[in-house]
Amino acid sequence: MLDRARERGASPPDGLETLDHIPAPMYIRTLFGMESLSPAYINALVDCLLDR
Repeated sequence: MLDRARERGASPPDGLETLDHIPAPMYIRTLFGMESLSPAYINALVDCLLDR
């Protein structure tokens, strides 16, 4: 997906940046029993990454 975005001329985040901003916060919340993962929370993670 990221390669296709680059081919279109977009400037997508690299793979590590994507991992740092999306699955990592989700894992932390799951492992430590913090807030539940709502669709709104996950969308906000993606939006933060795309707005960088």
